[in-house]
Amino acid sequence: MVRIYPTQSVKVYQTDYEQLQSLVSFRPADPHYAVLEHEAVTTVWAPASGYRINLVSMVFSAKGAGMLEVRHTDTTFIHVEFSERKAVPLGLATVIQLGVDEPIKAIFTSDVGSDSAYITLFGYETEG
Repeated sequence: MVRIYPTQSVKVYQTDYEQLQSLVSFRPADPHYAVLEHEAVTTVWAPASGYRINLVSMVFSAKGAGMLEVRHTDTTFIHVEFSERKAVPLGLATVIQLGVDEPIKAIFTSDVGSDSAYITLFGYETEG
């Protein structure tokens, strides 16, 4: 463990961003955004061939009451029910890593009419 106290000076020996990124295993999160029309399964994020998705966080919002499901392949792994117009951020305690070439899909089913919802996924891709 390294502790840095305000009275200490810090020397930076590594200035190459790519090398520093690999040393600390930090990956910037890329946003993937989609509009979810009523009862339409939508592919939100399809990784590049031979890569896997590493999901870091998400934001869901709905124009009205309804149910939103986030799926990998055809399996629901997040289910959110909205009782009114609302936005919900979801930070994850750890990265969710999906299988190689496995997309993330979502569907919104409105309780009344044909309201839509929005989803933004944050994460990064790594080679399989």
